[in-house]
Amino acid sequence: MNATRDNTRTQKRVKSDLRRKRLCSLIMCEMMRKPNDSKELISSFSSCEKYGILPQTFLYWVSKLNLLDAYRNAREIMYDYEAERLELVAQEEVRITPDGYLDRTDLEQKRIRIDVTKWRMSHLASKYRTKVQHEHEASQSLADIISKNSKAQ
Repeated sequence: MNATRDNTRTQKRVKSDLRRKRLCSLIMCEMMRKPNDSKELISSFSSCEKYGILPQTFLYWVSKLNLLDAYRNAREIMYDYEAERLELVAQEEVRITPDGYLDRTDLEQKRIRIDVTKWRMSHLASKYRTKVQHEHEASQSLADIISKNSKAQ
């Protein structure tokens, strides 16, 4: 009797894990889908909302079901699409006013869209981060300063 009950529990757990895996795969496929020009990228959080799942639950399932590599891949593809969209925005022509000058508001809106997209990508994907290196040159080394102070005392 107990063996039958344990077997039934195992089967339910396997079916449940399969359902979770399919749902996670579906969400990741939506993330990798190339958006139209008018649509925003579909993040995992918006997909979770669509299917009635908490994002924390989705991320837990991804880690529990060993789907981390697939999730990283989906995110990388999503960021590559975002980079392509950024290039398209940069290549758009700026409107010209009837006077023959560049439209300042159009130019500023374009610049803001580019800056926001760059900021978002730099905070989400490591390969798009801008690297800042700080270099400091000292006139004296720390050892020289310490030796001068010890001699003075």
